Parts: sequence; C-alpha cells; structure tokens
Amino acid sequence: MMFFEKYQANGNDFIITTASDSAHVQRMIEKVPKWCDRHLGIGADGVLIFHESNSDKSNNSAEMTIVNADGSIARNCGNGLRCFAAWMKKHAGFDGVRFSIAIPAGLQHVRVHRCATLMGEAFDVEVSMPFPEVIAAFSWQYRQEVPLSCLYVDVGNPHIIVDCAASELSVDVFQKQRAHLIAQHGFLSSDEEGFVSKLPSQLPKAVNVTAVKLMSSHRDSACSYGVKEGVGDNLFDRTLLQNATLVKAATHERGVGPTLACGSASVAVAAWVVFQHFASQELPESVSVEHFNIAIKNQNDFLSVVDVCMPGGNLLVSLSRQEKRARAMLRGPAVHVYSGNLDD
Repeated sequence: MMFFEKYQANGNDFIITTASDSAHVQRMIEKVPKWCDRHLGIGADGVLIFHESNSDKSNNSAEMTIVNADGSIARNCGNGLRCFAAWMKKHAGFDGVRFSIAIPAGLQHVRVHRCATLMGEAFDVEVSMPFPEVIAAFSWQYRQEVPLSCLYVDVGNPHIIVDCAASELSVDVFQKQRAHLIAQHGFLSSDEEGFVSKLPSQLPKAVNVTAVKLMSSHRDSACSYGVKEGVGDNLFDRTLLQNATLVKAATHERGVGPTLACGSASVAVAAWVVFQHFASQELPESVSVEHFNIAIKNQNDFLSVVDVCMPGGNLLVSLSRQEKRARAMLRGPAVHVYSGNLDD
C-alpha cells in the first residue's frame, strides 16, 4: 500500500505521492491512468510525484514529476506547482514559506501562506512561472462559423489562446465542443471534419487550448510602463488588483481534456492580454509576433496584472520586467481534500 494526498487548486485536482528512486517513479507512471480514472480509480487531472532522493529539506528544495491523467509527462503545471507547494508545507515537513521546485520546465520558486476558506484550511500560493513567449498568431475557422483569432504561446508547455469575442459560443461551450478539434485534430485541413485550419507548422502534435473573452479592459493599467512600485516581493497589492484586466477563460488540457482551471494557461492568457494591448497601441490592424517579442524584451519597467476567471475560480497572473529581469507570477488557492492509501 502507498499513502497519498489529494489536493485541488480551483478544481484542478491532483494525487500527490512519494517515490523513493527513479525506478519507482517509472512504475508509478504506468499506473497513473488507472489512478486518475474518475469511475474506476481515485479520480484526478494528474499525479504529482515527489522525488525523495533528489530533494533537500534543509534548503527547502524539491523535485517532482508531473503526470497527466493519460500517463503522459507534462513539462509544466502552474496549479500542480501550487498544490505541491502546499503539500510540502502541510505534509512533507518542509519549513518556512519559500520553496524551490524542480520540474522539466526549470526550477520554479513558490511562496506559501495559510488562509481560511469556506472549505476549511487552505493555502494561498504564489509561484514563479516561465516567462511566456509568443510564437505565432493565426486564425481558425470551424465550418461556416466566423474565423477566430488565435495566439500560440509557450509557457514551458504549448498553449493556443482562442479569442471567442466574435463567436456566438461561450468560452465554456467552446471548451467542450470546439477546443478538442484544435488540440488533437486541427493540424491538417479535413473536409470530412468540416473545418478549415491555418495552424503554424511548428506546433507540436498536442497542445493546450484555452477559449477566452475579455470581460473588462483597463487600457491604461492592463499594461503599465514605467511602473517601479509593486514589482518587488508582492505583485498583487490592492491597487493593482483593482486595475487588473478581467478575462473569462476555459481550457482543454492535453492529456486530460476539459478542466476546471489551468495555471500555465492562465499565464498564456496574460500574454494574450499584453499582445492585444500592444497591437492596439502599435498597429491597430495587426502586429507581427517578431515585433511584439522584440518590444517586450527591450521594454523596461513593465507590469501587467490579469485576473483570469476559469470555471473553477479566479487565478491572478502578473507579467513584469524590471532592469531586464522578466518575471511571471501565478497566484491562487490550494486546498487539501483528503488522504488515502492505494495499491503500489
């Protein structure tokens, strides 16, 4: 028998357990689809495996493997990082509020605070994320529906952001009825499927797809230039939150399907907000990805705060650059659900 904890972050739920060595990790990966099955197993969007032999409690550093529900390995998972950090604080004997977690996308830093919710004890977790890079802009059309603008963003894992402003479908309906066509089948035009796609050739075989609609836009504050205050330890002070851009979003995760929330997708959504703002400021009709990336890399004292409203709740994202240091931060709750034992 093997002990596990169940955590959720905005409804994005994970099984967290410990492996003694790399061989143990591989044995666990083979069982992940069974464990994540919501009818025949525990049920989860993924499994987070703690590498006990590669972690050091003395300096609050840990390594984990992120496994999707279908058994595939994820390079990055913002909500998984937040759940894992809460687990480190509550169950794994790590001390303090700041931890470092090694994942395939790189070393990420987290800050954990206890808080109270209607569900009981929870953790308010802020985690560093890879700074998003915009790879390509393109359009996608389903049958005779209106073409939709899309943005391909890399956040250590691939994301396509679909602007549903022109669509009659809500983001939740698009997530369930259209997103899988882009995520898995939209890379080749298919008359049988009845859709037309103009997807960039550099896309991987499977991607995360997020439908978005801008709910409120504070053009002067969504992307603030020359901002120096608030780019330090706490990027989410009250003034910034009041001026945050609100975006409604719903994600179809590769290896999982429709989920209640996705942390890395929220960071990609924030990049989409900045791209939209940049386009409106620089080129009213369109803006090249190359022009955008050069401008962002050369821009100093830049800050954008985005409130991403997903089916499972809100996630806060800040993108900033100060003294040529780029930072992407994700913040939201992580909640312990229950503990249990499973067959090893």
